[in-house]
Amino acid sequence: MALSPPIFLEYYDVLSRDETLSKLNLSRSEIEDVLDLLVLLAKKQAIYFLLRPNLFDEEDNIFYECAFASNSQFLITSNVRHLKSGELRGFKFQIVTPKEFHGLMEYKT
Repeated sequence: MALSPPIFLEYYDVLSRDETLSKLNLSRSEIEDVLDLLVLLAKKQAIYFLLRPNLFDEEDNIFYECAFASNSQFLITSNVRHLKSGELRGFKFQIVTPKEFHGLMEYKT
């Protein structure tokens, strides 16, 4: 699992919003504990270049950059449609949903 500083900041921003905290029924402190665990477990990935695959949502580029820079096999997202909209092709990672990834990992074990 790779994590870049921009992705961490995006997660922190989204998960710390009042509406998100309410939906998840979690406190800000609990969210910070989860994010601390994510930082502890993830491979920290520095990004030294910008990829611009011309995605539907410009803010999704950070996920492409991290997957590419970390040489990941998978980019796991529930936003497959937006992330597959890019014009650049030939990346070594597959874009899959969490359910698809679970099925792939279940098949390998």
